[in-house]
Amino acid sequence: MNQKSKFKSNSFRFLKWSVVIGMILCLIIYFSNKRIKSEYCDFKKLDNDSIEQIILFKHELKQLDNGVCHIRKDSVILTSLQIRRFVWQWNNSYPVGPHIYRPLYTLTVKIKNGTMRNFRIMGSTVKENSDWSYKFLFYNSLFESIWKKE
Repeated sequence: MNQKSKFKSNSFRFLKWSVVIGMILCLIIYFSNKRIKSEYCDFKKLDNDSIEQIILFKHELKQLDNGVCHIRKDSVILTSLQIRRFVWQWNNSYPVGPHIYRPLYTLTVKIKNGTMRNFRIMGSTVKENSDWSYKFLFYNSLFESIWKKE
């Protein structure tokens, strides 16, 4: 066996094992992400007919003279059309992973059976119970438009 064929044989063997190891790593990453998603993903759909009322709270940070931040919370009760829009957006949102942020809005959903669900909103990203975030499919400034109308 000459030097060139030995080099080709070794480089082919290296390439073959690199591909195999790469595929194994991809499978490990895929299944570990799937496991993490199933453990921490807390998505539950909303039903339009079961909702009694939705209240939207706006958070505003204001710097006071003494250096203390003040959080002001104003609220708006959503109309039935706005409720349907939010429910559609939430039910069609997709998970994007954990995020930590200070919400611009908090949404409280009062269900007819007496339970409540709270959502924290920052732009098109929404969280419910944990820091696992969901992104609206079609973000069209839903909450900003609701706030400007009021």
